[in-house]
Amino acid sequence: DDNVCCNGCLCDRRAPPYFECVCVDTFDHCPASCNSCVCTRSNPPQCRCTDKTQGRCPVTECRS
Repeated sequence: DDNVCCNGCLCDRRAPPYFECVCVDTFDHCPASCNSCVCTRSNPPQCRCTDKTQGRCPVTECRS
């Protein structure tokens, strides 16, 4: 199903300084092809959707 997308990304702050991102189902959602999360180095750190080969992906809304 092309409309299925991965869950949103949330930073796990227990692993500084390289924060890990975990998938949650809240706010920002990723396109289906972006099946991973990366953490930015902003303060506070934020998560972004990523696809392991193409790098960071734009955040998009999930379609029902």
